[in-house]
Amino acid sequence: MDRFERLYSQGVLDVMEIWLDTVTGVQYLYHRSGNSGGLTVVLTGIIQGAGAEVVFALFRYKKWTLGSLTLGAMLSAVFIFCYELYYLNYIALAPGLLAGQLAVRLVSAFVFSGLI
Repeated sequence: MDRFERLYSQGVLDVMEIWLDTVTGVQYLYHRSGNSGGLTVVLTGIIQGAGAEVVFALFRYKKWTLGSLTLGAMLSAVFIFCYELYYLNYIALAPGLLAGQLAVRLVSAFVFSGLI
């Protein structure tokens, strides 16, 4: 016997359902959207963009060299790393692991922005 019974369903990508708990009799409204991240994806994009904008503003939006673009990518990595320290609770990890994680992010930002 299944504990939950779906009473109503509507939508494909933006799904709204009503489920009945057959043991307790409580009905639950369930909503599922097509994007797994929701507004978190928008927020992380804004944070990463802010990191790049700081570098571009320091160069007064006049210097578009490989160096300035690479610095922008690396500062974006630092900004999102700082955000994820608390959002993903990375602050609880060992300092050596955090240093390694930041180093990998900085190297990958350098590689993907300048070498590839």
